[in-house]
Amino acid sequence: MFEPDSLKAVFFDAAGTLFYLTKTVGDHYALVGEDIGLNLDAKKLDTAFHSAWAKMPPRQAIDGPRENDDKDWWHELTDLVLQEAAPEVGELDRDNFFEVAYEHFTEAGVWELYPDVIDILKQLHHRFRLAIVSNFDGRLRAILERLGISKYFGHIFVSSEIGADKPDLEIFRRALKSGKRLACRRRSRARLARRRRRRLVDLQIRSKQELAARPARASVAAVYLSCRSIERSGRPSPLIGGTRAVASSRSGCFQTADQIKRRSETAAHYSA
Repeated sequence: MFEPDSLKAVFFDAAGTLFYLTKTVGDHYALVGEDIGLNLDAKKLDTAFHSAWAKMPPRQAIDGPRENDDKDWWHELTDLVLQEAAPEVGELDRDNFFEVAYEHFTEAGVWELYPDVIDILKQLHHRFRLAIVSNFDGRLRAILERLGISKYFGHIFVSSEIGADKPDLEIFRRALKSGKRLACRRRSRARLARRRRRRLVDLQIRSKQELAARPARASVAAVYLSCRSIERSGRPSPLIGGTRAVASSRSGCFQTADQIKRRSETAAHYSA
């Protein structure tokens, strides 16, 4: 239960929530290969990507940003993909492939916004402070600029700079700490004390229509409806379905996080 006026900021995920890849990762990798003179099979690349992602060990949170904006991590992942899908490709070609692929995923036309995003962000932007918390790197800012939605967000928190990945709650704690001015207003001591005692909690953001159309994605429209419901009554709206979200009532922050549940599949949406 939230205080009806406690919601001050909304945290969104990025890929798979606000925007999506226009093709599969394998298709994009094959395009990159074609650009540098390699004939690669898109289906094999896509299968190899998911296999390689599953082999990458989860990383513990560290103090401060990760080295080289996580680029070395993506290089290692891409090497695994090519070793499985195209073992005949030599080391120099793999290095060249990676550098081109890394830049490819910031180019125009690679990502597209979901059709409901602009309208909902406009409505939320006038009522709440908006931010992004995502398992991504610094390239996310260029992508948001190209898509024309960076202006709606006061903060962009990416795992490479935070030093922690979802689903580790540490990424949310650090984002809340770094962006505390998102929700800073004068409060009574008693009210502040109540907020400090609260923790990150799970909510259900559910949309029957959205689940029927895209089961893997939490609708931003559903987020908007729940924000309005919390604002009015202190409770999320009773939407129907089953995608997950994470919220922090401590500072009135709300973050769509369907990727927490589908981490390996969602990796394809923000790969190098």
